[in-house]
Amino acid sequence: MKIKNVNKKATARLEALIRGMDQPGDAKKWGETGGAIMPLVVDYLGPAQCGGKLFAVSQFGMENGDLMRDPEYVFLRREKEGTKFWYPIEYTNHYVGVCQQLVIFGADRMVVQPSNQRAAVAYINGSSNETGWLEILEQYYPEAFSESLSPTG
Repeated sequence: MKIKNVNKKATARLEALIRGMDQPGDAKKWGETGGAIMPLVVDYLGPAQCGGKLFAVSQFGMENGDLMRDPEYVFLRREKEGTKFWYPIEYTNHYVGVCQQLVIFGADRMVVQPSNQRAAVAYINGSSNETGWLEILEQYYPEAFSESLSPTG
C-alpha cells in the first residue's frame, strides 16, 4: 500500500509552520497553556531512518496537571526534485485515548495502515464542504502561518 501525502494547500501551511527550523530539537509555540484556545506547538524531531525529516504538530491542553495532546500529528517530510511531500505517520489524542501508528517503518519495508492514514490525510486536507485541520489552526493562529511575525516560546 502506498503512503499518502497531504495536498498542496496543507503542504504550504506546514512549510510556513517550520520556517527557520533547521536543527533537530528546534521548536515553536503560539498561545498559552490554560487559555481559551489550546497552544499550537511544532517540533523538529530529527531525521527519519527511512530518509526525510520528522516534525510534530500539536495542540496541548491540561488535565489534572498533565499535558494532553489534542491532537498531535507526526509527519514525515520528504523532498524530491524540489517538491516537498508531507506524510502523516502518527496520530495521538490523549483526551480520547488514541495513539495510532499510521505508517510503520521496518528495517527493509514500510507498512501503511491504509484506512487510518487516508482518514488522517482527509482530516488534515479538508474538503469542499469541510474545513481542514491546518486551516482551522490558521484561523486561530494566523501569526504562525505568516512570514512577517515570529512565534513566542
